[in-house]
Amino acid sequence: MTNDSVETASVVWLEGVGKGDVAHVGGNNASLSASVQSLDYDGVKVPGGFALTASAYRKFLWANNMAPKMASLVATKDTGGANWRFIGSSVRELILAGAFPAETSQQISSYYRGMAVRAGRRDPAVAVRRSATVEDLPDASFAGQQESYLNVRGGQQLLGACLRCCASLFADGAINYREIMKYGHLDGALSMGGQLMVRSDVGPETVQARKSRTLMSTHRLTETGRMLAEGAAVGDSIASGTACVFNSAADIGSFVDGSVLVAEQTDPDWVPVRKGAKAIVTDKGRATSHAAIVSGELGNTAVVSTTNATKVLVGGQSITVSCAEGDSGQVHEGLLASAQNDVDLGDLQETRTAVMPNPASPSAAFKRWHLPAQGIGLAGMEFVFTDMVQAHPMAMACPERVADPADLAKIKKLMRGFTEPADCFVQALAVGLAKLAAPFHPSPVVVRFSDLKTNECAHLIGGSDSEREEANPMTGFRGSSRYYDPRYRARFDLECRAVIRCRNHCGFMKVIVMVPFWRTLAEADRVLAVMAENGFVRGRDGNKIYMMCEITLNVILAQEFAAKFDGFSISSNDLSQLVLGVDGIRPLLPRCLTDATTPSSP
Repeated sequence: MTNDSVETASVVWLEGVGKGDVAHVGGNNASLSASVQSLDYDGVKVPGGFALTASAYRKFLWANNMAPKMASLVATKDTGGANWRFIGSSVRELILAGAFPAETSQQISSYYRGMAVRAGRRDPAVAVRRSATVEDLPDASFAGQQESYLNVRGGQQLLGACLRCCASLFADGAINYREIMKYGHLDGALSMGGQLMVRSDVGPETVQARKSRTLMSTHRLTETGRMLAEGAAVGDSIASGTACVFNSAADIGSFVDGSVLVAEQTDPDWVPVRKGAKAIVTDKGRATSHAAIVSGELGNTAVVSTTNATKVLVGGQSITVSCAEGDSGQVHEGLLASAQNDVDLGDLQETRTAVMPNPASPSAAFKRWHLPAQGIGLAGMEFVFTDMVQAHPMAMACPERVADPADLAKIKKLMRGFTEPADCFVQALAVGLAKLAAPFHPSPVVVRFSDLKTNECAHLIGGSDSEREEANPMTGFRGSSRYYDPRYRARFDLECRAVIRCRNHCGFMKVIVMVPFWRTLAEADRVLAVMAENGFVRGRDGNKIYMMCEITLNVILAQEFAAKFDGFSISSNDLSQLVLGVDGIRPLLPRCLTDATTPSSP
């Protein structure tokens, strides 16, 4: 089996690709081909494979009459008012519903069989790797924006993985980056590589595989994105980057790592996109607003309550966000110079009060492993499962309630390798909790059961089928009232199972659970009974249960509540809102509370 012309062929062997073929097989495949050909002389065995060319991608579009349909969908952003998230999802569905021409499908299968003969294996596992024809340009880098799939076996799985790679050209992050960089959405093409998978833990390749030293990630696990200003105190920060302005959650898909997120305000469903932000600037907010609190947990620089950021700043503008210039944060035009001070943590004195950070996600916990902390003070479980699972817990506990076929398809994709969605949720959540605890083991880690409100839950996959609209979610169906209610009990059971698995199977016995938003003592008894039914009993195997103090009754009946729990955590945000009637985004208390004068004595 030999290569035809790389320019016209649909599939070619990697060793037949040259350096001048980037336009036809993309940067990844061209580089891989060079490695296959050159490193073999040095005794380094690079797994070979084949490339599905840009020509094959264009033949796929032509055979399915897809180009005009895609162009029509993209045009609705300007003519029909559709947002990019909807357009991207529609284009991906269009691509996934298509099929490669028969000739291309036969060639892919033929080359896969040829790979099997070369490897001496039947149905060998392959990595299907994306290789865009515009990976790294002088003024932009598109690397890492399309999907790759590992351990793909068999002809049908291979064809399906190739289709999913094509669809990922229109992932939210890829669309948003092209928008920022002013590149046409229909201008590029995609090549894909089918490369033989190599087990690094068995066989003669083991020694060589252990020499790998590079980790690439789109989640910035390897750096914090923060810099200290010269002369600033530890914890003060400066972040420079390109502003990306969002006016509503519906506009959010993803955006470039290292950008500055500018928004009116944020909610918990913004957390996934905020993980890629270098800094955040909001119109509204206080020190206890969601934007401020979660920024601290994620390690982002944040300036809140600017009143006019979304009006003054525009997408693509270069700005510097600084929290190193006093009590008030500053947003400067342009990219200002900054310096970094290294602090020797070994010189810090021990404190009598335990210092315990509040990370918003497992990845945030790993960024803080080097700090002289005595565990984790609080981690919200909802941030863990939105980070690790992304689906509404009830959609995983009772998938029969999900009516949207698109949501069902996403849930099916999430539960690959599991027969039951509930088992997938428990495993993913347990692993997420273990990742939170691992950097600080054996110190205690306090994990609060989920406290998403109805409006926040509805944004998760399958969430619209399980949530009712409420006029005031702040005082609605939230917290412990969900845990024993038939509408939500099945989900709470999964959270309990995940905590038990994290403690008993993963070995993190210092994980302590916290239950939020208690309204009555009787409610506390009901939830504790549900936890006991799931095998989590206070005092057994060292189990501890803390409670959140968020309403006035918790304070008035503190002694009675203390008899049922092992500890308290005061929520300054919710408690102040519910006592003073001040919402979480107001920058100041009402004037009548701050400017009132004391009447003179008679």
